[in-house]
Amino acid sequence: MARPGARPGDWKALPLPAATTTLPVRRVFSHAEMARLRDGLVPEEMEDKWFVVWTGEALDFHRSWTGAHIYRVTFEPAPFGEAIATAVASADPSAHRAAPGWAARLLPWLCDALLLGRDVTFPASEHLAVPRVTAVVGGITRAGCDVVVNAANSALAGGGGVDGAIHRAAGPALADACRALPVLARGARCPTGEARVTPAFALPGARWIVHAVGPIYQGAPDDARLLRGALDAALDAAVLHGATTVAVPALSWRLPLPARRRRRDRRRRRPHPARPRRDPLRPVRRAHPRRLAARARRRAGAVSLTA
Repeated sequence: MARPGARPGDWKALPLPAATTTLPVRRVFSHAEMARLRDGLVPEEMEDKWFVVWTGEALDFHRSWTGAHIYRVTFEPAPFGEAIATAVASADPSAHRAAPGWAARLLPWLCDALLLGRDVTFPASEHLAVPRVTAVVGGITRAGCDVVVNAANSALAGGGGVDGAIHRAAGPALADACRALPVLARGARCPTGEARVTPAFALPGARWIVHAVGPIYQGAPDDARLLRGALDAALDAAVLHGATTVAVPALSWRLPLPARRRRRDRRRRRPHPARPRRDPLRPVRRAHPRRLAARARRRAGAVSLTA
């Protein structure tokens, strides 16, 4: 079993060939994940096929049997972590014969499965796997997915419903992380139709929270476009951060109120236009006590006998 703690010189390592291929790999790792990546991997058995070492500037992947240099990855700062800046693969056919598309899928798997110890599927097929979508009725804070999408407002200031439940479950550190994001205009940290990413903190089973801002859906021409943009941005951010499972709430949707409560709230918000407000100084006409008593008897089902 390979062990972490690789240092330059711990294993045979050949230099990177002059012929290389740039891989279209985009990925963001948290600070804790970057610490594990920089720890590397040292082979100890015949079945261990990779020697991974951090050289101070890049993460190098060597084949353990031959020492051939296969991958080199450099990183750059990103919000709440670091992102892959460049990823190159050896184009020497004597050491590495994989096609660029296959190499671009194998490199993230090496980072997740070997260095981070995650249970991810080996990319054996040339075709992308069909995602499985499941509709679940329940609390999103107990979903246990890698990424939880939050139905946030543009200020990322927390609120009610899903937004408030996620903030309460993640703890006060989530609000501090949201405030650390830059303010773009008019107090908005995330415009409508976009998404921002923060760590999940204390949210059970999650690694990242994607804050997606959907429109207040009222049937306007741009509502559908903004809602689709928010969902696409949330899913793209989940893939960028290495998620294999994502929990997405119903964005731009709220539970309809019962008809009786809607009428009551409407009356409380504004008076009926045909019923002007009563003058508080004008006396109120009240029914005669005998009429009130007769009305009470009729409601009770009694028979009123009058002379």
